[in-house]
Amino acid sequence: MKRTRKNKIKRKKNQLWSGRLIESIIKNSRIEQVFFTETHLCVLTNKGRIIGHPLEWMQPLLQATPEQRQNFELDEWREAIYWPELDYDIHLDGLFLYEPKELNP
Repeated sequence: MKRTRKNKIKRKKNQLWSGRLIESIIKNSRIEQVFFTETHLCVLTNKGRIIGHPLEWMQPLLQATPEQRQNFELDEWREAIYWPELDYDIHLDGLFLYEPKELNP
């Protein structure tokens, strides 16, 4: 029984540490560059991390022309991307945490 309790405590500590680490990464990150491949939206952060998600997860971007995709603005804190022509925006923390429901049963 003690062994099980120790494992539970260890798991909780790991989850807490992991959550704080992710929170710290998100909190201190800013968008440095936005670029597209044929199939993905990619964001380079000030920490050198590249976050990429398939365009099929973001229907407005998937259906947009390459020119429309390139017509974006960053907010003043460099934490969000906005496509005025598409009336669509994505926040950096969403890119770190986003998993579409269809792909996460």
